[in-house]
Amino acid sequence: MERTFTMKSEMTRALWNPVPNLKEVLLKLYSVLRNQSGGYIAIHIRRGDKITRREMGDIAVGDYWKKLREICASQSCPSNVFLMYDEQASYDTMRELSSVHFQMLNLRLILQQAGETASNYVSEELENTGTSATGARNRDGTFMREHSKELVLSISLLAMSDHLICTFSSNVCRLAAVLRGNHSDHFVHSLDYPKWNPL
Repeated sequence: MERTFTMKSEMTRALWNPVPNLKEVLLKLYSVLRNQSGGYIAIHIRRGDKITRREMGDIAVGDYWKKLREICASQSCPSNVFLMYDEQASYDTMRELSSVHFQMLNLRLILQQAGETASNYVSEELENTGTSATGARNRDGTFMREHSKELVLSISLLAMSDHLICTFSSNVCRLAAVLRGNHSDHFVHSLDYPKWNPL
């Protein structure tokens, strides 16, 4: 599996080349996340149709929180946590569970802290319907193209994090692992491994 993963990673990283202005924004977001706490942890919570179609187990939002606490019990962790999700309730729950030691940030908040106009990159419509970037998968091609910036920024931030908590049953999680070029369980913590793997 390692050889296949490495080949897939090298090809994906070669193709993943955001346009210059988007790359500039990405570096600003990365700087904001790291400058405040010396690094950041990323969590991708995929639920929605993955659960209703039984493509993955019904992993509770609280399980992501438990994994975060488990990681940080054995090492010093940054306080910033970037959260990507497809249900607003997931974000709300994680914010309720988090203590004063963690700051849960979605893409909109990070963009605002970086001095960017969030509406240029985050879909108001998706937010108002309680979803985020991954919730757009069933929309038409035009809608997806308009909001591809949100996906590129979010997935890149997942891949660039110090630790990533997600589920390999999600395409977004697997893509982030491939982009980071490392799926070691010291850095990428999949809540449905080994049932699902990074390939």
